[in-house]
Amino acid sequence: MVWNVEVKGNVTIPTDEVLAAAKKEGIYPFQWAFRLQSQDKLSRQLALALPDVTWIGVSKEGTTITIQVVESAQPKREPLLNPRHLIASREAEIVIHGNIQNVESLEQLFDVLLQLVRNGYVLTERDVKYAIELAKELRADQLLDLFKGEITTTYRGKTYLAVVLAVAALKEGSVKRIVLTRPAVEAGESLGFLPGDLQEKVDPYLRPLYDALYDVMGQEQTAKALERGLIEIAPLAYMRGRTLDDSFIILDEAQNTTPEQMKMFLTRLGFGSKMVITGDVTQIDLPRGKKSGLVEANTILGQVEEIGFVYFAEQDVDDQISSQDKIDIYRDEIPQRQKDFVSNFINNNRKAGTYSETLLEEIRNVVQEQSYRIPEETYIKISRLTSDDIQEMKAVARDIVSRLMTDQISEATTARAKVAEMVSVSSLSKRTQREVVQELARLVVTSNRFYDEEGTKEAKVQARENTQTVFIKQGDTLVAKGEMITPEMYTLLGENDLLKNETKRPIYFIENQNNMENPHDSIDPKLSKSIIVAHARDGVEMQKDYKLPRPIRDIAEQHHGTTFLHYFYHKALRQAEEAGVEPDFTEDDFRYPGPKAQSKESAIVGIADSVEAAVRSLRKPTVEQVESMIEKIIKGRLDDHQFNDCDLTMRELDIVAKTLKETVMGIFHSRIEYPEEMKKPKPTSPEAG
Repeated sequence: MVWNVEVKGNVTIPTDEVLAAAKKEGIYPFQWAFRLQSQDKLSRQLALALPDVTWIGVSKEGTTITIQVVESAQPKREPLLNPRHLIASREAEIVIHGNIQNVESLEQLFDVLLQLVRNGYVLTERDVKYAIELAKELRADQLLDLFKGEITTTYRGKTYLAVVLAVAALKEGSVKRIVLTRPAVEAGESLGFLPGDLQEKVDPYLRPLYDALYDVMGQEQTAKALERGLIEIAPLAYMRGRTLDDSFIILDEAQNTTPEQMKMFLTRLGFGSKMVITGDVTQIDLPRGKKSGLVEANTILGQVEEIGFVYFAEQDVDDQISSQDKIDIYRDEIPQRQKDFVSNFINNNRKAGTYSETLLEEIRNVVQEQSYRIPEETYIKISRLTSDDIQEMKAVARDIVSRLMTDQISEATTARAKVAEMVSVSSLSKRTQREVVQELARLVVTSNRFYDEEGTKEAKVQARENTQTVFIKQGDTLVAKGEMITPEMYTLLGENDLLKNETKRPIYFIENQNNMENPHDSIDPKLSKSIIVAHARDGVEMQKDYKLPRPIRDIAEQHHGTTFLHYFYHKALRQAEEAGVEPDFTEDDFRYPGPKAQSKESAIVGIADSVEAAVRSLRKPTVEQVESMIEKIIKGRLDDHQFNDCDLTMRELDIVAKTLKETVMGIFHSRIEYPEEMKKPKPTSPEAG
């Protein structure tokens, strides 16, 4: 608590008036213009007038007088001033009054705090309170041991202390390497569904260990130590079968180990090694009924003199974190973890050379543009959750995200729109649980479908270089009548600009095959598939040339989704069977490349397109055939999950089916065969005759 009292001009305010103002304001800050005549006298009088503070400091710098009030560190207790502990400042000199022991303790406290500030450490109120507790026990010098160097970490707990000891041992040469591990219980020890290699899978669960290392050694030095093998970080499962000699081994979050895992870990200890196991038995996240390995180890080994168990006392652990502090931590930490995950993915793939730099930048830009901002009230709700609530939420959140990320996502907003419905049908019973999972899932879900411009250009160049140039003249016979057109011949024709798109190649589409043979009957089914699926992509390019708006181009690209070309697939299967060879293709080879419809409009256009082509294939369509075909097409797309990326409802699909039926019957009225009872004219009444 600081009161800044500014001197204005040569105005002199009596000390009594300053005291009156301070008394009136209680322990709250106030501004008061006065000229301080005697800092020492004012400090003593403030101590007598305000007995509700631990100690008061008065200092002067230029024209500003600072009156500093430090409240008691004891919770739920009114702070009391000990009149013997008075601090006054004359210019740049601080004078401390009191008995010798207390003065020496307080002097040491100031020296330590000043040294920390000079080392670049930013002191917080929590640090000062902790320092006061140490000073009371004449242990203030221990602060320097805890905060050596330019350390400004947020983590000051058991993990951090263990890492500090490990780094010190490595620098002293008492060990040759550091091994850090922890159980990946947050992922249920099942990391396979996560993208990337082993390092990428486990990094999110080992991040606290990385953070502590970065704070102690610096990020650059830590990276070098990891590369040289001086530091190893791995999940607990990968410790099995090893013997670790001359190592400083840290097992973090040990409360989440099983007894079997704890036994396995303890038996890894080799010659010249030291183990530090950290954990908090109040934060066990194991499934119900599972006993903690840390608890069992404490029971079995607690009486062994060579093994030490250290329990943090109240002054070592400050659990009195306010709700606002928790909210601030969540607000900073949660979005940052998502950003770090994306950055690590990009950096790891950049080092591995997996993707081009252009694609990695595309990923970074798209994910950043489509990033999600969690509402402020969500952080408040998180602070109200219990550990049991969070345990229930983990499985639900993982399931929702993994299901959504299975499909290709161009626009994250489309996938995020489905989260609310998925949460509503989940097993979560509490409203707060559902609301928090909904927002966290929306944060994590990102686009996972990107355009690799550089890779596309490279593929086109390779295709041109590997294609033999053929010169033809007008009138030359390229394909004899009745000869099968192969994919190679199709490529050759395309390169010579002899094949066109759907609007330029209409005979390959059934709606344009009036009174003529179907050309697909005489070509390879794989080639037929290529011709059919190409028209969506080529159509988009044509629309770009004519500068049609993006929403229209999206419909052209998405309306077929990833639908399956059944006819040509089964035709190819029959040909392979007749030739007595194994098929060299799968169902996925006979699907449109996608993406699936991202909007209602794209989905409806896709249904209408299929219905039109299907009805045109019927020589004499009947009303029953039209109704059955529309229902079959819609059901087929539903079963094939083609509507998963858009918010089309079942009620809307019923309206679409009804509208299409009426439209088709109107367009093909002259061709549709109606039932006999519908054809018969209604009998006229005798009166009308």
